[in-house]
Amino acid sequence: MNDPISPAHYKSHKSGIEIIELTRHMDFCLGNAFKYCARAMHKHDDPIEDYRKALWYLRDYATNSLKKQPHLGSSKLWQHDWEKLDNTADYFFDHEKTNSPLRFIYHAAFTTVSPAVVASAITSVETLIIEHSTK
Repeated sequence: MNDPISPAHYKSHKSGIEIIELTRHMDFCLGNAFKYCARAMHKHDDPIEDYRKALWYLRDYATNSLKKQPHLGSSKLWQHDWEKLDNTADYFFDHEKTNSPLRFIYHAAFTTVSPAVVASAITSVETLIIEHSTK
């Protein structure tokens, strides 16, 4: 039976980590972009719709949030929460490609937020859309 509250694609990442364990600490737009990218290949046969949603949130972040809040990052977390998140992220990214948009989005959320990092995330998602459009 499919659980409507926590469906299988929520826990489908190779690391076994549920995406909310990382996104609950992110800016709203970056968290949604991360979520859509992470679950895209597991939710549908055709991930383009989720990649387009991620792209929308990244562009919204670049247009609106980035200018108003240039660095959110770890200041919102208590030290023990940060250590737990850091350990979770390390394990999560052991299972991701170097050029994954998830790496860029995570970097934008928790380290130095810059237009260049957000632009890299946007470019990597656009590349995924193009790759999947030609299949």
